[in-house]
Amino acid sequence: MLAHGVRYEADHVVLVVSNAGALNNSGDMIPADSAAARQGTRSSSTRWAFSIAVVAAPEFVSHAHWKHGLLAGAAALLVNLLIAAAWLIAFAPRRLMLAAVRRGLKQGQLHLAYQPIVEIATRRIAGVEALIRWTHPKWGPVNPGVFMVEVERSSLLPRITRFALERASDEVAQKTKVRPLRLAVNIAPMNLERDDFVADVLAVNQKLPDDITLVLELTERLLLQKHPRTEAISQRLKARGVKFAIDDFGTQHSNLDLLGRFPFDYVKIDGQFVRQIDKKGYELIRAIAGMAKHYGMAVIAEGVETSAQHEALRSLGILFGQGYFYQRPVPVSALFVDAGSASQGASIVP
Repeated sequence: MLAHGVRYEADHVVLVVSNAGALNNSGDMIPADSAAARQGTRSSSTRWAFSIAVVAAPEFVSHAHWKHGLLAGAAALLVNLLIAAAWLIAFAPRRLMLAAVRRGLKQGQLHLAYQPIVEIATRRIAGVEALIRWTHPKWGPVNPGVFMVEVERSSLLPRITRFALERASDEVAQKTKVRPLRLAVNIAPMNLERDDFVADVLAVNQKLPDDITLVLELTERLLLQKHPRTEAISQRLKARGVKFAIDDFGTQHSNLDLLGRFPFDYVKIDGQFVRQIDKKGYELIRAIAGMAKHYGMAVIAEGVETSAQHEALRSLGILFGQGYFYQRPVPVSALFVDAGSASQGASIVP
């Protein structure tokens, strides 16, 4: 029986009895210690005082190692290929998008459009919001919601922010005559983590004429709320005349604590509430206006599209409005096409 086991890829098969002696497959009695020292598989009887020790043949061990190594290597290669494919699916479009934006910035494909912010009571221009636009030579106009989401989470954000600040300040100062005027630029919260952000803003603010006020619009209130440097940065900039606005207030993570803790100058009510002003939006806007007044902040209603919305906002005492009812975002050259006397302000014709 022991000799028969050698036929199945075994080198040695040994019967060990009571750890006193052992019989190998050649019929020789050998010491039990010598049998126990052999490296292999050992199986003991639960009823009788003996065990069987089997040592695999070197050729079998080598073949098994090669076979299992090949299988393990193939499995590892498959896993790596799957990881690479998942990475390409998840991140390659983002990398391609950011590369295209980077090229677009160098080639002058990015530009700014401006939308007026008006005094609701008089319809005079009080300010403008600078909005980044991208016209790709092949894709045409690209929705900002597509590329700015990726830009705001990338190392490209500082360059895009500087571009928006510098281009907006230059164009508004040189190509418009309405004064006084507020220039609003959207700022992603990740900018607050940059050491050179304050210097960038102050450099632009210093170049603006005294009758143009820079307003930084901040979004993503959840990130803003958790950022420890926000208050220190705002104090430095406000000391130099820079104003702050909270954008899309009333949605997602908006809360009273944020209004009380951060010194906003303006609260921009999200357009979804303006569109519902004839329903539940009226009372909500009234409540937001009351909170803003309590904290000494002015209210800007976004997304004004109809005369009825304009009149409802005026009846609520909302100071400022912005939306297609007044004017769509346009190039700086078309911004004040309907403007009247520069010294008297400009009336927007809906």
